[in-house]
Amino acid sequence: MEAARKIISLLEEGIKKDLSCFDTKFLLESLNSRVNDYKNGELEKYLTDLQDDTAEQNSLYTGLFVPHSFFFRDRLSFAVLEELLLARIYSRKRGEKKLRIWSAGCAGGEEAYSLAIILAELAEKGEIGKDYRIFATDLVETYLDSAREGIYPTESLRNVRLELLEKHFSKRGEYLEISPSLKERVHFSGYDLLEKNTQNPPESIFGEFDLISCCNVFIYYSKQARKRILEKIKYNLAPGGYLLTGRAESGDLGEDRELVMYSPLTSIYGLASGG
Repeated sequence: MEAARKIISLLEEGIKKDLSCFDTKFLLESLNSRVNDYKNGELEKYLTDLQDDTAEQNSLYTGLFVPHSFFFRDRLSFAVLEELLLARIYSRKRGEKKLRIWSAGCAGGEEAYSLAIILAELAEKGEIGKDYRIFATDLVETYLDSAREGIYPTESLRNVRLELLEKHFSKRGEYLEISPSLKERVHFSGYDLLEKNTQNPPESIFGEFDLISCCNVFIYYSKQARKRILEKIKYNLAPGGYLLTGRAESGDLGEDRELVMYSPLTSIYGLASGG
């Protein structure tokens, strides 16, 4: 524990960031794992190197943001969005009928592009209009670069239906690349969900999102940080909008009286006052 405190102190000093926003257990496990993988787990050597090694400081910090994801990760929730909710949201909109989606903590872009595929299919069927936009944000620029590139191993596409694979992807050696038309629909940008000076990603101009996807993000943060992130998300939901989260996060969100789970079988929530 004392060694972990020393690492945290050195890291905070080096990157000029406060790490208290992270869940304590997750933070300690991440630090211990990094030390064990570093030069045979020699703690004193690691502490000495970390003090002067900017690259290692950045790698250690970046490693706290777990990028693992895959397309249509929660198949049932995505099916509900495709078959029921997105078309319903669109039909209820008044005035300018334009769907706005925010994929928060988008990592490599799998969730953002999963939503783009659904929207493209619905637009083709005439169930929604063709004027929609997805804003996808993350803290780590290298993850955003990968997302913009849109090239994925076949393993991350295991939940994609065959007809959608053939329609929206092309072969790139052993990998598959998302179609240019879908890339144009997703705007990737850097944004910190704990940013205190802004309520929504600057590139989105304003909030009013019909759907916010924030999957497997809350689990890495402290209870106080989770509350701050959730308040920002609720502020940005348009009337009648929904929040898509990860299955593991239902316990924390279930305590929020303003949120109502769409169905016990999904990880989709709506605001109690949102209809």
